[in-house]
Amino acid sequence: MHPVKSMLYYLKKHNIKQPVFSICSAGGNKTLRDGGIDVRTLVPKADITPAILAKITKPEQKMGAVLFDNNPALSYAHIVAATRYLADKDCQFLAGGTDWLLPVTGELTVPGFCDFLETISRFTQREPTIVCKPARLLGDILKDVYKLADPKRCLFIGDSLTHDIGFALVCGFQSLLVLSGSTPLEEMWEANAEDQPHYYADSIADFIELYDNISKTV
Repeated sequence: MHPVKSMLYYLKKHNIKQPVFSICSAGGNKTLRDGGIDVRTLVPKADITPAILAKITKPEQKMGAVLFDNNPALSYAHIVAATRYLADKDCQFLAGGTDWLLPVTGELTVPGFCDFLETISRFTQREPTIVCKPARLLGDILKDVYKLADPKRCLFIGDSLTHDIGFALVCGFQSLLVLSGSTPLEEMWEANAEDQPHYYADSIADFIELYDNISKTV
């Protein structure tokens, strides 16, 4: 589940009806608006001076939450505006974007957005409610949305030993690590026994082939 959809679930579950200030991506904001959330954003101007920065980041009104997620268009003005809204202790702080690496293409991986999140958290002295992997809260959301009465009957597939497999184990899911992503086989074997996946495969294609073969015999 995408972090923005987890945020949407959380906002509705906790009956947050006030507008929210979002520094998520344009696509994420559309998802929130389509879900009935009153989303406020900031479109930074070019050549921002300190005086302009103070003016455009001044809180418009009381917000129910500040939302943070991966956003390639994130700017310093967005970060400043978020900190100013979070000065209101009644304003909740929801976040995805905790990865320190962000795969862009098969050949390109760039720094993630976790340091920007840490900057906001450190400056405001506010700990965000994390709604993405590997937070247990996401597991609770998934169990509720998909009615997973028995977590052990759910197979969680991912390519990260920490974010995917660690998340699956904490939530009580079965876990499958695919080795075509961020975790090589050597790193998996070097991990503590309690941190290793239940299963592993070279790629998701191998799992699909296995699943198809099993289905044909049932």
